[in-house]
Amino acid sequence: MIKEHTLYEAEMVGVLLGLHMVRLEKRMRTVRLTLDNQAVIVVLDICKPGPAQYLADEILCQTQALWNQVTTDEYRLEVVWVKGQ
Repeated sequence: MIKEHTLYEAEMVGVLLGLHMVRLEKRMRTVRLTLDNQAVIVVLDICKPGPAQYLADEILCQTQALWNQVTTDEYRLEVVWVKGQ
């Protein structure tokens, strides 16, 4: 049923999939995840409990796992907002 999940949750799952893809790539130095959903970016920044908190927690957990596997100080991970269409 279409009403079981929200666009907000879908955006968060997209971030998780992006982080998964980044973890598989060994040669990246700069990664930019672009989102058109400011609410997702805000919740990741302030870490305040809210809707779909389990997804925000998993994103932060995957980000930490990514940092733990990085072997260079030159690595950057950016999450930025872009205007949606």
